Amino acid sequence: MQRLDHSEGGMSREELRAALSLSSVYALRMLGLFMILPVFALYAVDLEGVTPALTGLAIGIYGLTQALLQIPAGLLSDRSGRKPVIIGGLLVFALGSVVAAMADSMAVVILGRALQGAGAIAAAIMALAADLTREQHRIKAMALIGMSIGLSFAAAMVLGPVLNDWVGVPGIFAITGVLALGGILVVVFVVPRPVVSRPHRVAEAIPDQFGRVLRQVQLLRLDFGILMLHAILTASFVVLPLVLRDEAGIDASQHWMVYLPVLVCSVLAMLPLIIQAERKGHIKPVFLLAIALLIAAQLG
Repeated sequence: MQRLDHSEGGMSREELRAALSLSSVYALRMLGLFMILPVFALYAVDLEGVTPALTGLAIGIYGLTQALLQIPAGLLSDRSGRKPVIIGGLLVFALGSVVAAMADSMAVVILGRALQGAGAIAAAIMALAADLTREQHRIKAMALIGMSIGLSFAAAMVLGPVLNDWVGVPGIFAITGVLALGGILVVVFVVPRPVVSRPHRVAEAIPDQFGRVLRQVQLLRLDFGILMLHAILTASFVVLPLVLRDEAGIDASQHWMVYLPVLVCSVLAMLPLIIQAERKGHIKPVFLLAIALLIAAQLG
């Protein structure tokens, strides 16, 4: 992209604008998804047809529909354009939020959460970020998007319990829909329009590589590990809010006082391990240590 070549040393103003605006779109969407985690199990006990399994399904089904539609949405963005796919995904996400906000049974909440996940825009966002940045600055843009996910998770752990005390879970779902609409405004008015859109191997799926990727045993091991990590996270939030309220005697509006210090301490503990792994080449020992700590935490 010729208009970006004037800034060879660092990210150009347009590249920085693209990275920050796309990060904000991702963060708005993920904030809405994450805010439900610390409060939904408390809300679900009063819904028609509730069971522990359905509570977990309602929390986690967005991940299933997102996983199924992520690659098709990314491929569609190659043909139809990045922005239309992202806007369409955010509209589907907002629709799911409205359905969940109006639900009075577990079945309808599950439908709403499935629709939220069906607004699978991550691949299109990554592809658009690749379109709008030069190769030497692409990792920085991806890192900013990754940071936005982490920050939105931390913010959601605080905001979820507080907003639940003010407007309840239906209100949080409604706010989630509003955040999605805010993301659309960012896409339309703030995110730059790419000069050229093309497939990027580093940012999206390439159909002719599917077979090769699925034959990589080590990669499949990592995929399975990520699956288990997310399953543990989802399962934890099926029971943790109830444990904090019923066994620890902590009011639901104050659960953030537990989650926030835990997050801060985990980040502080994680940083030296990352440095140890990256700079000294101890990736596998640190990886195994993290798994052992996770097992110990779950047993504890």
